[in-house]
Amino acid sequence: IRQLRREALVRKNPLLNFDDLLFVKRYTYQSNHYYTDYINGCKHFGGNLCALSLSDGKVTELAPKLNGGIFGRFDLSFDGRRIVFDYKRRIGEGFRIWETGIDGQGLRQLTFPPKDEQERIKKYKINQMYQHHTDDMHPCYLPDGAICFISTRCERGILCDAPDLFSTTTLYRMDKDGRNMEVLSNSPVSESSPSVTNDGRILYTRWEY
Repeated sequence: IRQLRREALVRKNPLLNFDDLLFVKRYTYQSNHYYTDYINGCKHFGGNLCALSLSDGKVTELAPKLNGGIFGRFDLSFDGRRIVFDYKRRIGEGFRIWETGIDGQGLRQLTFPPKDEQERIKKYKINQMYQHHTDDMHPCYLPDGAICFISTRCERGILCDAPDLFSTTTLYRMDKDGRNMEVLSNSPVSESSPSVTNDGRILYTRWEY
């Protein structure tokens, strides 16, 4: 009966006309606000970017070299060959954008901390709860091959937070190799979860007062 249910749900479902399903394995964030997952929500590390084989139920970790960190959101490229995702290695380091092939080959890091991050931490007297300066997260592929994502590089705090706690994220864009980073929005509050609509526009969420 279990096998028949699986066949009906997976193999006979026209909406599941593919072989593998991508997913992220991680602990639930422990944040106390919607927009602070990456700040005080990262207390339990472990997990991976995984592929589930619908034919036999086998789970494959696609980034075993990154075991022990926290994997955030991901996106599959338009040609179905690459996956872009955000990843945090440890406390004291921010989330960065990474990319790998669907077979786990070609793993590479696309964004890095600003070269003067330590100087900026001293300049802004970064709150100890944060312990680092910037985060790059929620990547998605754009039709021209570039990548859209959110980042705290705008150096802004939410209006009700301390000014040295950079909890505001805004939209950014970069080339597929991580170069030519540019700001797409100028919001004073947090933006997140960009995705591309069928006509090529960017759809995203924005936290408002």
